[in-house]
This record gives sequence, structure tokens and C-alpha cells, in this order.
Amino acid sequence: MSEARIDANRIRAIDPQSPAEVELVASRMRQTLVEVLGEEVGGNMYTMDWLIQRVLWHLDPNQCVGQVFLSEDSEGHITGHTKVLDKDMPRSMNAAVRFIV
Repeated sequence: MSEARIDANRIRAIDPQSPAEVELVASRMRQTLVEVLGEEVGGNMYTMDWLIQRVLWHLDPNQCVGQVFLSEDSEGHITGHTKVLDKDMPRSMNAAVRFIV
């Protein structure tokens, strides 16, 4: 399954070869941490490089049974993402995270 369409919107897998998409998801992961934990804790918990590597980890079948999906609006702007992991991954890594604009 590569994408699903509802009206003019779609959901598709992230392009792991797109630095812009990977960095966008990583920055939104940081935004989520800031929203939940506050700027001081959430903004300083992980470096941006670590967050980028974490996104890429989800996409590496040698390390993770997972995927990152993006939602796009009718103009192709990324409006959200979700990370999914196999239920048998270690519990500390098994969290579905969503970011919706």
C-alpha cells in the first residue's frame, strides 16, 4: 500500500530519501515534546540530529518493523504524520505518535 485518498487529501509513506520530509517529521517530534513537557525540558531532551536519526530508524527494516506515514492536503502540503511500530517491538519503542496540523 503506497497511498490512500479521501477526497483531495491523501496518506502516504514518507520518502526516506527526502531530507525535507525527514527533517519536518523530526521537528514536529520536537514540537510534540515541547507541547507535552514544556520548552525547557522538551526542547532540550534530544538534539535535532538524534531526532532525524530516530525517524530514519523507523524506516530501517534491519532495526525496526515500522513506518512513518504522512498526510497531505489537496495542494500536497504535509498536514500530519504518524509513526507505527510492530506490536512485538520492545515496549519502550512501541508507541504510535501522531502530529496533526
